[in-house]
Amino acid sequence: MMNKLLLVDRYFMREIITTFVAVILVLLLILVSHRFVHYLEKAAMGSISGDIIFTLLGLQSLRLLSLILPAALFLSIILALGRMYRDLEMIALFASGISLQRVYRAVLLLAIPLALLTAVLTWWVVPLAMQTLYQLKTLDEQNLQLKMVNPGRFHVLKQGDLVFYVEQFSKDERQLKEVFIQHKQQKKIGLVASDFASSFIDAKTGQRYLELKNGIRYQGVAGRADYQIIKFSRYVLQLKQSQPVFQSKRSGKSMQALWSSTLVKDSIELHARLGMPVSVLLFAMLAVPLSRSSPREGKYGKLLVGVLVYLLYFNLIGVMQHWLRHQELVMVGIGMWWLHGVLFVLVIFLWFYDRQLRGYA
Repeated sequence: MMNKLLLVDRYFMREIITTFVAVILVLLLILVSHRFVHYLEKAAMGSISGDIIFTLLGLQSLRLLSLILPAALFLSIILALGRMYRDLEMIALFASGISLQRVYRAVLLLAIPLALLTAVLTWWVVPLAMQTLYQLKTLDEQNLQLKMVNPGRFHVLKQGDLVFYVEQFSKDERQLKEVFIQHKQQKKIGLVASDFASSFIDAKTGQRYLELKNGIRYQGVAGRADYQIIKFSRYVLQLKQSQPVFQSKRSGKSMQALWSSTLVKDSIELHARLGMPVSVLLFAMLAVPLSRSSPREGKYGKLLVGVLVYLLYFNLIGVMQHWLRHQELVMVGIGMWWLHGVLFVLVIFLWFYDRQLRGYA
């Protein structure tokens, strides 16, 4: 008897996994293709370099995977069990003594590992991937700005306070060679001649700098006593003030940083991450009663119902996030957990309703 039940569990899981792999590949292909076209457009416009497109795409794929896991499992269970209902396999299994609880057990055996995988992705892997993505885009922006410099011409920045001339690029186009700079600091004119130069952004402040190497700095007016000539191996100039690069990107923040933050938007991001694994389990349980269908029903009838339920749920989450940002109607401490609670109550209700239909006590 035990071997028979194990075979049934494996059969349920095999049918769901086969459908799950197909669904997640289709969803991931659609979303990744959309992002790929988006990056191609940005590369064509000169916003990003073409050589980092696939790296950005790989990092974005991790985020997209964490987002579609609940939907993929939910739709897979509906499709797999729905087919078994239409082919009368479920009726045969129930008639042979397989209980409804056995179906839930098989679904949970698959949903729990996927919920844990979603937690690992959402809580640790995706934030790290997003932080890497932002850093890569920042470095690429620096390189693009250097590539926009035309060698052999004078360039004026900061309303004339900074004028520089570049003789040529290095072979990898990441450095400027033979650089001449005139800059004004505290109403004093300074001249700098350097062999190499490159720009960088401070990750903490978002401030952009120009780093010069192996050069000479002239400060003051020639002939005066305070005139200075200084040789340097490294000299840094501030270019322009910009917004912090990483602090404004909440998707790249760690769970610890979100947990210790007092900002409302950080609290929203934390609640959204904590709720993702929970939604995997809840939607897996909800899919079992929703998959029940008669042989006469269409192949995708229940699938349409499932898609509508899923879209309604996550649209409500979007509305909740908007309310929380403005601290309207819902307390920040409660967050979106009441919505998960409503879904849990619906799962319990449909479970009892399904049991009554099948004549369980």
